[in-house]
Formats: sequence, structure tokens, C-alpha cells
Amino acid sequence: MVLTVEDLCQMTEPAIIPVAGKTRLKNKINWVIATDHPNPKQWIRGGEFNLICGCNLKDNPVELVSYIDRLYSCGISGIGFGIGLKFDKIPQIIIERANALQLPVCEVPYELSFSRISQIAAENIINEQLKKNKRLLESRVIEDAIDGRLTIYDIAMRISSTLVCDTRFISHDDTIIAQVLCGQGLIKANYINEILDRRDVFSCTPTVKLEIIRQVDSLSATETAFISKMLLAARIILTRQDAVARERAQLSIDLLSEIYAGQNKPKDLMRKFAILGFSLNAKYRIIVIRSSSGILDETFQILRKTLPQHMLIGFENDNGVVLIPEETKDNKVNFLLSTLCTRLPDVTIGVSSPCEIKDLSAAVNQAKALSKIKEPGLKYPDNMNIESLLKSLDPVILQNYVTTLFTKKLTRELRETIEILLDCGFNIKQAAEKLGVHRHTIRIRIDRFCDVTGVDIKIAENRNKIWFLLKLAKTLDDSAN
Repeated sequence: MVLTVEDLCQMTEPAIIPVAGKTRLKNKINWVIATDHPNPKQWIRGGEFNLICGCNLKDNPVELVSYIDRLYSCGISGIGFGIGLKFDKIPQIIIERANALQLPVCEVPYELSFSRISQIAAENIINEQLKKNKRLLESRVIEDAIDGRLTIYDIAMRISSTLVCDTRFISHDDTIIAQVLCGQGLIKANYINEILDRRDVFSCTPTVKLEIIRQVDSLSATETAFISKMLLAARIILTRQDAVARERAQLSIDLLSEIYAGQNKPKDLMRKFAILGFSLNAKYRIIVIRSSSGILDETFQILRKTLPQHMLIGFENDNGVVLIPEETKDNKVNFLLSTLCTRLPDVTIGVSSPCEIKDLSAAVNQAKALSKIKEPGLKYPDNMNIESLLKSLDPVILQNYVTTLFTKKLTRELRETIEILLDCGFNIKQAAEKLGVHRHTIRIRIDRFCDVTGVDIKIAENRNKIWFLLKLAKTLDDSAN
């Protein structure tokens, strides 16, 4: 609210009495001055309330009218005429001329000093300007929060500096989101958790609250209103952060799903990698985590807490899937994955070789194959056996190869028998022991295999070919299952 002539008249004790120009008592007062100079125009900017006592005025109607005209031409908001020094009352000619000009003229009692009037007006004008600046500042806070130019830490800093208090935003699980300490509590690092009697708590969002600690016991109405504005700004920032986090999480899920499914459209992948802040020129590893009992929610939580945040983590077909930049220090990742293996002893973790974005489908196949190795633990490409190697290849290519060179359909029992026999180096006794059958049964199955395929596996040259094709066929069956 601006200060007017009417307001100033009501603020003093004894009161200033309007005697002329009463239709313009709503004139705004920009400042209060006191001068009896006959022509003060060079010191007046306009809007001043001019206090005079008439010491330099002559009791001459022409001069008095001329003086009022000069003051009016300066654009003053009104005149405070102090009586009791030279004039016992305001000359009538001044009142008449002021009424004609609609210029407020007020009688200032002898007991009321000019300095007191100036003090009252100055305090009101300055306080009003401070309120205006505060409103503007708070308005900019809201605008800056909406435009994304402020963080939640900026809001905590403003609250702490304005109210001289320790401030923190804390989530429902006691995670500190932002904290600014200015020594209003104990010196110990955890003092803010120990001081309860000087703590004020405000709800910011359903999951975040604001806590402040200061030496003053209570908050004024103005301070409470200020906190409300800051909470609104904080709520805007946190809501935007949640929306961005949800969008990023969904984009991460979509990206991992596309990579895992082999839907690697280079331009689309590049766009999503760029949005998520990943380098387009870097190489990446794919990690596939498989549990014999299936990946459970507990495993997911352990993954989230164990692996660094700059990785992408998700689940596909009950397998944990992680995308990790190659520049991540191997020893750190190995330690984290080893820790994960310790906490989840039935888990097999396949880690691919680093590759470019366009080759991620190959990395996925490799990590999948490594994760299918029966023994739990960390598995790198160096651990890859023939089965896992074949599983890392494109199943369509394998199917075409098998169809071309190995067209005869075999029973699962016959295929397993020949595969184990060849794994044992064509040692019939050892194969029989592994299968739990008589050696004569193995010989019968060898003859049956030769009849069905037309290939004599007693010939050493044929064994390698049949062994490889059986591994291919088994890989295709596993992929289909």
C-alpha cells in the first residue's frame, strides 16, 4: 500500500489537519522534505510532501499566492504548514489558492516536530518498498522454479540465509535431499537429528518435508508467509524433478528392452542414448544376471543399491540387464559384481566384451550365453565354452546352417547319447556310466544314429562335424525354449 497525504495525517500524534485541497488527499507521497526556500524547484523531483513554517514568507497576498503557485508547479503531493512560529494560523489566501489548485494543505500543530513527521513517513515508505522488493523476489523465485533455473538446494539456501536457520529438505525414508547449516544447533554433524525443541517441520510434498532449526522459538506471520512461498517453489522443483525422473526411467526401460530384444535401429538408439546423457562415441558392456530360482524383487533392490547410478538397470524375461559404459573402472565394477554374487550365491552374471552402440545386439547375445553357464558366479568372454559361444551367435544363421547340413530329425534320447559319447572322446564305457545305461545300449544307439543320418561316426573325420552340429541343434532348442 502506498503512502498518501490522508494516510500521513492519520499516522501522527497530534494529528495533521487537512484544511485545503481535500479532494486530492489520496495524492501519493514519495518522500517528505522540509524547506521554506521561495523557489525550491531545483531540489524537488515531484511527489514530495513539503513541510514549511513560513519563516521566509511575507504576509502579502500576492507573494503568498505566487509562492503556492511555484510549489504547485513543482509537482508536490501536498504542503504541511507548521503554525506557531511566524504564523498562528494558515493565511486564508493560501487556503483559497490551494483549493483552487486542488493542492492539499495541512495544518501541522506546534507540538509536532517536522523530524517526527519525516521519520513516520520514511519508515512507512521504506517498509513498503521492502515489502514490494520481497514480493518481487518471491515472485521471481516462483518464476525461476517454473523455468528450471533453481534447484532444491537454492531454495534451502534462501530459507537459511533469510531466516538465519539450519534448513534441510528430507524424504519420508530420511534421505536428505538438500541441507544448509549455519550453526544454529550443535557442532556435531548429526546435531540436526538431535534437536527437537527448536525444530519447525513443514510438509512440502507427500514424500518430502522441510525442517528448520533456529534460536528464535517462534515464527512471525511474515516469516511463515515467506516459508509458504519457498515451499511452493520447492514443490514446483520437486514435481518437475519427479516428472523428469519418471520420463528418464521409462526411456531407460524402453531402451534396455529394445537392446535386449535385438531391435537396434541405429538412429533411434543414438537419439535415446543422447537424451539419457550417454556418450555416442563410447563403448558399452551388457551384463545379464540370471538366477536359478528366478530374479526376485529383493535382487532388484540389491542391484539398485550395489551398482552405480550412471548405469542402466532393468529386467527382461526374469533376467537382470545392465548397460555399463566401458570407461567405468573394471576393478570397481568387478568388486560390485563380486559383492552381488556373494549376496546372491545362486546368481550367474554374464559380462560381454565392450562394443559400440550399433553392435549391442552381439553384446546382448554374448552376455546371455555367458549367463547360461551352469556354475554360478561372474562369467566373462574368457569363460565361454563351445555351448555358450554358440548361444551368442544369431539363431537364424544357426538354423539355416543346421538345416543345410543336418536335415534328419533325431530323437532327443539319441542326440543326447551321441553328444555325451563325443564329449567323452568316443569312450563308450565312460558315456555309459554318465548315462546310467549298459555299454551295449550305447553301441545300439550308435548303429541307429548311423542308420538315421547316413553318417558313420566311427570314422574320426565325421565325429567333429557331428559333434559341432549337435551343439548347434542344442543351442537352437535352448533358444526356442
